[in-house]
Amino acid sequence: MNCANCPHGNACYQGKSCIDQGIKQVEYSEAENLKMLSVASRLEAEHYMNITRFEEVIRFSQEMGYTRLGIAF
Repeated sequence: MNCANCPHGNACYQGKSCIDQGIKQVEYSEAENLKMLSVASRLEAEHYMNITRFEEVIRFSQEMGYTRLGIAF
């Protein structure tokens, strides 16, 4: 993905998922990586500037099915 040169006018900032717009030119071929990209872009599209980063991490973790997280400082 090359978000800086988005051909769709940064659709994610308009509440749209770029994954749903046919952008499949992703370097990640593994299913887990593609799922991660899809969940992350959808969360950004739906909640950009409306929830905190901590809330984003919680929602992302829940949707990915993660039960344990590690935090490093």
